[in-house]
Amino acid sequence: MKKSSFNKGVVFTAFIALVFFGNSAYIHLKAEFSQVLIYKSWENLLKDGNTTDAKPWSWADTYPVAKISFKKNNIEMYVLSSTSGEALSFGPGHYINTPLPAENGDSVIAGHRDTHFEFLKDVEIGDVFEVQNYKRTKANYEIKEIKIIDSTNKSIKLDNTQNRLQLITCYPFDAVNSGGPLRYVVFADRVDF
Repeated sequence: MKKSSFNKGVVFTAFIALVFFGNSAYIHLKAEFSQVLIYKSWENLLKDGNTTDAKPWSWADTYPVAKISFKKNNIEMYVLSSTSGEALSFGPGHYINTPLPAENGDSVIAGHRDTHFEFLKDVEIGDVFEVQNYKRTKANYEIKEIKIIDSTNKSIKLDNTQNRLQLITCYPFDAVNSGGPLRYVVFADRVDF
């Protein structure tokens, strides 16, 4: 009788572990697969410039507005037109109340720390990356500052006298629970080469 209870306990524990692993794998697979569909949407958007038909799938509430390329980290990703929870599960999102990336002003992009913006933990001050928006405007940005801020005490500060990009994600990167108050903010200034 004891052996049967032990076997059921092992099976149950293995099942629970598989469910948690499966959920984690699903999130990462969804994030990666969606990038393929978003890439196709991006290419169509560059051809015709029509944001009305730029949704990567029929039920999407967003479309790509920019592409970020970090050559040093071998990263290329598409920025979506929204920071809604649904949009952020598929890619980083542009705060719509800020200028479009690669345009004049202080643009803000947010992403999840455990998928698309996980690489931010490896960037350094002085790193340079490229951004192109769907209007085909390109700009290079150099990382000037990295801060950890408490979102309960500070809000996003915008300075439209600067041509800057803020990349924001939750912090710490290895937190067990998501959604804490700390934010990892990478400040990059537009540079000309």
